[in-house]
Amino acid sequence: MSPHPCAPPRQVSAAYTQDGVRSILRCVSGVPEIKQGTAFYSSVTIAEEEIAARFEHIQAQQKLLTDSILHILEGRLAGDMPHAAADMVALLGGEEEASRLEFEPRLHKHFEQLEGQRELLTNAARYILEGHWTDPMPHAAACVTALLGGEEAAVKAGFQPRQYAGAGAGAGGSTLPRQRTHGMLDRNSAPELEMAVAAAQDVGASAWCVYIGGPWYKGTGWTPDYVKRLGDRGFVFLPTYVGQQLSVQHDWHGTLTADQGRTDGAEAVQIMARFGWSAGAPVCLDVERETYDLNPSGTVAYVGAWTETVRRAGYRPGVYSNADPIAAMAVLSGEKRPDFVWVASWIGHGVDTSIKTTSIQHFHDGLWSAERCRAWQYAGAFNGQVCQVRGMDVDISITDVVAGRPH
Repeated sequence: MSPHPCAPPRQVSAAYTQDGVRSILRCVSGVPEIKQGTAFYSSVTIAEEEIAARFEHIQAQQKLLTDSILHILEGRLAGDMPHAAADMVALLGGEEEASRLEFEPRLHKHFEQLEGQRELLTNAARYILEGHWTDPMPHAAACVTALLGGEEAAVKAGFQPRQYAGAGAGAGGSTLPRQRTHGMLDRNSAPELEMAVAAAQDVGASAWCVYIGGPWYKGTGWTPDYVKRLGDRGFVFLPTYVGQQLSVQHDWHGTLTADQGRTDGAEAVQIMARFGWSAGAPVCLDVERETYDLNPSGTVAYVGAWTETVRRAGYRPGVYSNADPIAAMAVLSGEKRPDFVWVASWIGHGVDTSIKTTSIQHFHDGLWSAERCRAWQYAGAFNGQVCQVRGMDVDISITDVVAGRPH
């Protein structure tokens, strides 16, 4: 009876057939004495014990690697990840060899980041599996971008979300349908739940702006529980953080510096998590027109630092203001450049179903022109005339940037 081709033979020599030799090579590829080509057929001799030991070592490494991957895929990404860390050390040949290869299990302080990365990947996969193929999939794209470490890192990694080029696009263009835009209402304080539902239905809106907080937020009622209940009624949201403001009229004296932007960005991230929105969700920074007019350079520095901080935490940062201040933000680049903009440029006092985010009054069509990068607040109270739905003061927008119901 011939020996099994993967069983370690007592002697390896030129007497073996070519097929047998190749079978042995596949099993003991880690044995340095075995060479491919004519050198193999000279006088190679390997002891049975050495081949058996190396073969067992290869099998053990395979199991360790499999176990490590399983531990990670099963979500054991808490604490010091002892299972996967120990497996990897063993896989590399013990602590001394692992140290030589500079393998160091991640410290505990990094595990929140790891957990966030796993959630980002999970969310991206879920959006794809649920069939959200409305190009260019902002949620999945934002998740993957954040997972890769931000826009610059994503570009280096070759990740490019699909861009819409219209029906019947030529080579390289997407023929996927445009994502639906959402009519959106916003007001400083949250209305009673049934009023919020009825008012939105009256004007065909499917989204509400949610003021999550911020140093200059003066409203009430936008709580995590309220937003989840509104989400249960089928609404989507644009979370908005009211940042530092300057105003002669209101005697506001905000601090417009990069340091303050980083501080407020970190607070916005904490609030988003408290509401239940995970990384990948959009969050908008509210900066009023007068704030920019009184300190243009400080406002740009503040917005850039806030944006960078929010992006590094995995969220998708945007900015709300009038057309001119937002156009000035175009000088920002890299991680400091907002992903999307919400432009206040009022042209009426009621709903207008012909409005499109691609043509915002007084705003350059080439700025933030990709899909899922724009919202337009087109109706509000001005020139002595109110904007109301069911007797309730509101502003009305159209947006292609939204977050789903928070968890």
